[in-house]
Amino acid sequence: MTLTPPVAGEVSDGPRKDGIEWVWRLRTGEGRVVVVAELLPELARDEAVRRRYVRDVERLATLAVEGVAAVEAFGPGGPGDRGPWRMRPMVAGERLDRWLERRAPAPVDEVASWGARLCDVLARVHAAGWVVRSLGPRNVVVGTDAVHLVDFGLSRVERLSTRTAASLLLEASPYAAPEQLLQRVVDPRTDVYAVGAMLWHGIFGAPPHGDVHPLLREEADLPDPETLRPGVPEEMVELLRACLAEDPEARPMGAEEVAAALRGTAWRSPLPARTACQRCGAALFVGQRLCVTCGRTSVVVARAGKGEGVCVVLESIDEDVEKLGALRRMLAALADGPVPPLNFLVGDERMYSKHERKTYLRTPLVLLADLTPDSGEELVRRMRAEGLDVRARPSREPPWRQRLAASAPWAFGGAMLLGIAAVASGWVRATVAAKLALAVAAVGTVSAALVRRLGHRRLVRRPPLVEPRSMPAALPASDPWVRRIADLVRSGVAPDVRERLGECALWIQRLADHRASMSTADARAEAGLADETIERLVEAIERVVGELADLDARLSALDEADLARAAYAGEVRDDGAARTAALERLDGLRDLEIRRERAYARLIEATRLLRRAAGIGLAVRDEAADRERDVVMALAKLASP
Repeated sequence: MTLTPPVAGEVSDGPRKDGIEWVWRLRTGEGRVVVVAELLPELARDEAVRRRYVRDVERLATLAVEGVAAVEAFGPGGPGDRGPWRMRPMVAGERLDRWLERRAPAPVDEVASWGARLCDVLARVHAAGWVVRSLGPRNVVVGTDAVHLVDFGLSRVERLSTRTAASLLLEASPYAAPEQLLQRVVDPRTDVYAVGAMLWHGIFGAPPHGDVHPLLREEADLPDPETLRPGVPEEMVELLRACLAEDPEARPMGAEEVAAALRGTAWRSPLPARTACQRCGAALFVGQRLCVTCGRTSVVVARAGKGEGVCVVLESIDEDVEKLGALRRMLAALADGPVPPLNFLVGDERMYSKHERKTYLRTPLVLLADLTPDSGEELVRRMRAEGLDVRARPSREPPWRQRLAASAPWAFGGAMLLGIAAVASGWVRATVAAKLALAVAAVGTVSAALVRRLGHRRLVRRPPLVEPRSMPAALPASDPWVRRIADLVRSGVAPDVRERLGECALWIQRLADHRASMSTADARAEAGLADETIERLVEAIERVVGELADLDARLSALDEADLARAAYAGEVRDDGAARTAALERLDGLRDLEIRRERAYARLIEATRLLRRAAGIGLAVRDEAADRERDVVMALAKLASP
């Protein structure tokens, strides 16, 4: 018996099996061409699969995004084995799998064109709180002027399906990201991998690893693009390698970045270059000081010549445990080697033993020496933020003070001779007490200058407590906003959330650096016009990250496979209560996944708004600095031969 569609109309194609559904193309009584899909009968008999299909189709019907073929109608299913169904409009164009079969390898610019339009649609889907998950060429329709996404959003039904449980690996798409079958919670970078795989297919004529799913292939690098197709632009190859990275954190953060790179509006590579955190080794963008893995920020300690630059001096210290702990942590991050015990003589030295007075540290104490002025001032600023009494002193006295100190003995001798001559000649008619006071004052003034000079020389000539490392040091965040983001990182968030927090910290850091570089208070005030907006956005980020952490904790306590087995066991034992409980928990798990996707979409939107707010401050120019730079450039041009 021929299977008829659940919707009345003139059938022009079908039924044909496509994944987990029977599919028809038909013309309705109103003359519209639509696509109707119905869950396969063998899957519809499984109540868990049927419930999930219905719930996911209901959710699909709420998605109103430009470029997505919307669900216009759906139903619970018919009598017997007839499963639930859905209907969408027929989209003009050619399905991408057929286009690839017919055209690949295609011109690079043509592939980049439909790839950029696909990423535009995908970015809107992600902004609405969705991750496609099962994205592949059969979900993409390429038209003359537009690209549409069709027939997606049911990958969780496929995963739950008992029919596909044993054959999921064999039927899985070669466009699927490696993490897709290894974890339940995914993020937009999973779809970025699929985009990269489709672009690779379009340019080189086949998926990056052939028809083998990433989980079934041996660990191997991508094929050499120059061997497959010489002459592909280097920027395109860099983009494809980034999208197809095994580690999601090495991919572009979202479809927007890929679209910009495909249109050539991104600078060279689609991703900024990466470096490593000096504390934990995690990957960082070049220029990013906050590590989203360990929550520390890095600072480069630049050395001056021996006896040059400045030294960082601890002027005083008390017995505050928090201050001592902060000093120990910062020195541990800065030192090229172990930090000596931080035992200080505090207060009355008579309270300490002779051995302690000999071995304990005294203030003022040189912590680090021979630093460039910028490095010294940066360290002083960070240490003062921790409540430490520090200052930057010159590693040696300035010339005027050296000349003054060098003339002190002559001034002392001259004062003594003048006093003796005056007393002997009787020229100074004063009491003995007045003469004695004059002599003491002269000697005291000169002696104080000598002691002060010698004390400073002894201080700066002492070896510093630690020698700074040559590589950047990882320090606690000093900017208040960056510190709050670092606290979120250290609270133990998911990798996809950490990546977004790193992007937020990078933009805040850029704004803080830009403001600090300005020479006038007016320019700094103008750059701070967006501060109130940034504060509200940071508060919103804190709330949504807390929500994501709660959802992740609840999801980690649920195992989909265990719940599916419990539902099946309840059916076998004819235990309706146990089966119902398992099915309800499966529904709850899916609800948590949906809530998590929507919360993550809010985090993406907050990140975008933060980037725009920081951009307002970064656009403020320091006119005084610009004029000075113009003068320097003009003088340099005049001086050139």
